[in-house]
Amino acid sequence: MAWIIGVLIDATLGGGRALSGGDVWRRELADWIPLALIGIAVWIWRWRRVGDRWAVDPVGEAVSTTRRAMLLIALAAGVLAGIAAAGLILYRLFGSIFGISQVGDPVSELSRPVGVLLVAVAVAAYHAIQLRRDQSMRTDLDASRGEPVVAARINLRLSGPPGADPSGVVATLRQQLPPGYDLEALEER
Repeated sequence: MAWIIGVLIDATLGGGRALSGGDVWRRELADWIPLALIGIAVWIWRWRRVGDRWAVDPVGEAVSTTRRAMLLIALAAGVLAGIAAAGLILYRLFGSIFGISQVGDPVSELSRPVGVLLVAVAVAAYHAIQLRRDQSMRTDLDASRGEPVVAARINLRLSGPPGADPSGVVATLRQQLPPGYDLEALEER
């Protein structure tokens, strides 16, 4: 897709490929359009299955480690491709500003990196939005779960003089407890 965008930029702005002969950019489009169409079709086919899983269980998909890993990989690929394309664009731009002699037509030389940059930004933005949506669902899920409710507990030790009856004291204490409280004898000696 990036190559097609580059060829279209070159043809639109009158770059070297467009001026060198009318068939050069048409031949490149003829080579790359079928590949782009097949790639887009396969991506839509596979992504629809992901969307179907999302429709059935959005929370399960949002917390899926596999989904998060795939989104991060696609985001990283978009960012790395964008950085590489931006580096090439800046190299050519600063070379022109500082008067460094460079070979080739500037439009033709920049058309491909601009195409790659546009596609990389689109891929990274799309996957970042998906990742953010999943993260927000995970945060909402964690907030709705809250802290687990645990009964308050305190351990006591009851000791008395030799020959005393501690179980009788425990029975008396149990009768004095407010509703909802329980006194449990763990060990008797």
